[in-house]
Amino acid sequence: MSKRVASETDRRTRYTRNAIKDAYVELLTELPSSKITVTEVCRRADINRGTFYLHYEALPDVMEDMENEVFEEIATFIRASLADEDNRQNLSDGFFLDYFQNKNLQKVLFGSYYTSRLNDKVVAYAESLLADLCVNAGQLNEIEAELFATFMIHACLRAVQKIRECPENEFVERSAFINKLVKALFAVAVDPYTINATYNMRHQNV
Repeated sequence: MSKRVASETDRRTRYTRNAIKDAYVELLTELPSSKITVTEVCRRADINRGTFYLHYEALPDVMEDMENEVFEEIATFIRASLADEDNRQNLSDGFFLDYFQNKNLQKVLFGSYYTSRLNDKVVAYAESLLADLCVNAGQLNEIEAELFATFMIHACLRAVQKIRECPENEFVERSAFINKLVKALFAVAVDPYTINATYNMRHQNV
């Protein structure tokens, strides 16, 4: 197979898979998952059942494909944010990404339409990376780092959930406020001067 033919095949595959996923997401915002059939997804995606089964064995495989794609996007952003000291305050942005613009996908993957397993996967991954960062910085022991990571990630995620309830024109301002809080908390966890000053202040007031 030539490179040109292979490229064209890949393009058609991506197009068809995206059509299937878009159709499934739309249906999940209208119906319970138990009421959705492959036939209905095919009708919405304007493909036949044979085409569907060339790409997926069943509808749960479609959901898993979407979850994996979004997880990889979020994981890549979180890794990059934590690796760059100047951008760590932007950690909470990793919970928005492109799916914030896709309201249907947001509802399906992070809302009540389906399950919270993607949410749990993202949280566990982010907590692990952040705890390792704090331990390597040498300012927190393993238990303290785990506690800090749990607090930070769950606080970010809950704040993001609250922002989703606000008008979209307030998104930038509110997310910037969260990032300021994240930056301040990072200073406590990884900056020797800040954490020592906090420790001394706390013990002076005892």
